[in-house]
Amino acid sequence: MDIHEYSGIDHQTYMDYKTYMDLCMARIHDDPSMAAEYLYNALTSLRDIGLMIPGGDSEIPDILNEMANRLGKITEKHIMVKSAQKGVRFNPRYLNNTFINIIDA
Repeated sequence: MDIHEYSGIDHQTYMDYKTYMDLCMARIHDDPSMAAEYLYNALTSLRDIGLMIPGGDSEIPDILNEMANRLGKITEKHIMVKSAQKGVRFNPRYLNNTFINIIDA
């Protein structure tokens, strides 16, 4: 919901973000590595929304960047759990040096 607030800045870039996130969530259970690729594309699109602001004198790019970082960590946690359950190697970008116990997740 917080991200949707910025959808009016650039509707197409927001829709790219939304599409990639939907694809990510749809693939987490069966193909965690593909889900990660969709996640990273979604986060790039999310950050790109902030670049569409005319004049560039705004705090919105920083807000969107922070949202992307939080979303990256949360989603990578789910991808990491599914990867561990499937026995597939996953190298996170946002959760470097993080251990997640799959029993607790």
